[in-house]
Amino acid sequence: MYRLYQVKKDKFMDFAFLSFDEAESRFGEGAVKKENYNLVYEFEMYSDEDIHLDDIYFAFNVCIPADFKGHSLSVSDVVEYEGSFYYCDDFGWKKLDWEGKE
Repeated sequence: MYRLYQVKKDKFMDFAFLSFDEAESRFGEGAVKKENYNLVYEFEMYSDEDIHLDDIYFAFNVCIPADFKGHSLSVSDVVEYEGSFYYCDDFGWKKLDWEGKE
């Protein structure tokens, strides 16, 4: 099971679409908090090959599921992948320390 988190509406103007470094520069270290995000989608992906974060990015930008109501996966979104949380950064992904946090 994979999960996609996007910035809450009341934090959208502050955090949405910022690189990780820019978010921390503007709002301080640790600014990217789980409490600023909503779980917007849970999904399964199946493939004969290993699934990578970039496969998920592709799926939510090119082959968006019909029942998905969020915006296309973008910078500042978070993917829960193989039990860990990853921030979609401006170039690549940054692993977050969100395990066990609400």
